[in-house]
Parts: sequence; C-alpha cells; structure tokens
Amino acid sequence: MSENLDGILLVDKPSGITSYQVIRELKKYIKGAKVGHTGTLDPLATGLLVTVWGKATKIVPFLEEEPKVYEATLLAGVATDTLDITGRVIEEKYVSIAKEAIYSCFKSMEGRQEQLPPQYSALKRRGRPLYSYARSGEVVELSPRTIEIFSMKVLDIREELGKTQVHFRVSCSKGTYIRSLCRDIGLKLGVGACLKGLRRIRAGDFDVSQAMPLEKLLKMLQRGQDLRFIPIAESLAHLPRVYVSGDLIRGVVNGMSLPVGRGLTSQLRDAGGGDVLLVMDELDRPLAIHRFHGIDSHNTEVLRVIGL
Repeated sequence: MSENLDGILLVDKPSGITSYQVIRELKKYIKGAKVGHTGTLDPLATGLLVTVWGKATKIVPFLEEEPKVYEATLLAGVATDTLDITGRVIEEKYVSIAKEAIYSCFKSMEGRQEQLPPQYSALKRRGRPLYSYARSGEVVELSPRTIEIFSMKVLDIREELGKTQVHFRVSCSKGTYIRSLCRDIGLKLGVGACLKGLRRIRAGDFDVSQAMPLEKLLKMLQRGQDLRFIPIAESLAHLPRVYVSGDLIRGVVNGMSLPVGRGLTSQLRDAGGGDVLLVMDELDRPLAIHRFHGIDSHNTEVLRVIGL
C-alpha cells in the first residue's frame, strides 16, 4: 500500500469493541504508523469513528467536529449503573408513557445545559479513567459540564413487554454523553431510563456515509491495498489560508512565526484579526497552523507545526 499515511480515515465502527481496539486492529497491519482518533465511541455504539494518521495526529484540536449527530434508542423502565443496556440493572418496572409527554420532554431538552457525565466513562480523574474507579467500587464526585443540544427529533415510539422504547436523532456539542441524556430524559419523565442503542452518523463535516466498515478496512490492509485518506488540507477546509514561498517555507516548518509584512499583509488582512490560519506553500501543502492577532501585531502566533 502507499507509504503516504498522512490524513483522516473514517471508520464505521461495529458494536462490541472499544475505539482503542479499532486503532489496535488497524496498527497490526501498518507497523510504526502514528494513529489516533478524535472522539471515543462506547463499545455498545456503532458508526463514525474519525481516525487520524501520521501528521494528521497533530491537527486534532483544530478539526471542526460540531455538531455531532447520533441516532439512539432510549429504553424507559430500566435504569443501570452504566446508564446503558450493558450495565447492572438497578431499577426495572413497567411503564406506559403518553406520546405527547415524550414529544414534549424531548423538545424541552434542547439548548445549553449542565450535564453530569457517567461514572463509567473514559474521562480521567487524577490520571485514571472514571470507569476504573467505578469498577473497583469507588465513587468519584463529578462536576457537571456545559453542553448544548442543538436539536432533538423523535423518530419512533414503541411499547414492548411493559417498556417504552424511543428512537431519536440528536444533534449536540462535543462532550455530550447520550447515556447521560437518556438518564436525564427519564428523570424528567419520572421513570428510570437507559441507552439501548447508539450510532454516530456525523461529526462536523464528516459523515458516516463516507466511512468504511472496519471489517472491510482490515481486509484491504491484509491485501496491501491503498486506503482512501482525506488530506489534511481538505479536513481543515474551514480555516482561512495564508500562502508562503521561498525561505519562509523552511522557516515555518522549523517553527517560525510569520512576520506581518513581506507581502503577507493583504492575505492576513483578509483573514481577519484573531483567526486561526492554515499556512500553506505554493504546492498546496499544509505547513503549520498559526493564529493572527490583527494587522497591528508584529508576528503570528505558532499553534502547531505540521511539517513538509
């Protein structure tokens, strides 16, 4: 396969494995490659996992990943310690909820709000993920985090065996836990609730329709076939660009800030003050990410060097 492994690879993750296991499986076939991902999916979840390769591991904080869009199924009448169907059941009862109450409740969840993350999560406290404390029986006091639900849409409501299942689509900010959202919806409805199924379908400009199932990717790697990476410049299309040439190219890849002037003034003025910029060369190769503080500043601020 091609030696150029710099870019974004979109994976359609199957249920039953962690995001880390996806990375580990991919790395089995590409020795020495730098590989990471931009946002963890729980083992239960399927769908879009944005993996970053090579130089693209340097640009993760600058990728446009909002909104995140999920399709999920809430199970009302069952509450678990992990907030999803894989956990230990701590409450179970028959419920019957009027559809009008469900639609109203889901609509009321839109907007900015404080959300308490799950005890079983990959968030770290004192260098350890929260789930490691939970599994050992230690209770960690958590602080709520500000998130935003941009939109909620109920897609289907079903009642089966004394339980109510609600299939819905949610568009939300980065950092939102859909398991916690299901818990909070249940609290509003006055019942225990947990997450039964979850699929991530979008993260910013990345869509699951562009992703390849993990099994197919692994077969391609076994055969030595080339993978289709989204180039770094394309994945940063939301950033304004500044082009450099000559000796400035070497300076930029060595970590030099850009002087305001030297023919760059008009480019920087078009970018606007306070903007994060993608610095490119004349061959459209991304070199670095800088911040421009305004035309009165002497130099740009270097945020990240990508290199040649």
